[in-house]
Amino acid sequence: MFNFVHKRRPAIVGLILGSTVGLMIALGYGLTSVWLCSGIRKCPDSWIPSAVVAAIIFIVIAPIGVAVAVIGARLYKIFDTALYTGDNELDD
Repeated sequence: MFNFVHKRRPAIVGLILGSTVGLMIALGYGLTSVWLCSGIRKCPDSWIPSAVVAAIIFIVIAPIGVAVAVIGARLYKIFDTALYTGDNELDD
């Protein structure tokens, strides 16, 4: 899987990883809501608020993952010393 992700552009990598992390957090929130609701006497009549909050969590985290991947890739290009193409002393 890492080889599949490694060969992609930073925006696609961010989308894949951000979606995965967002989905995990949103599912964790939803499952925690169900677990907590099963232990109390009065539960909300509808599951829609929990689903809306889980969807908002997913929708917020996925673009953040894209932004972090793109900014991280650009910073890597700026600060990576191996990409330096200046004059080489061995050419003399």
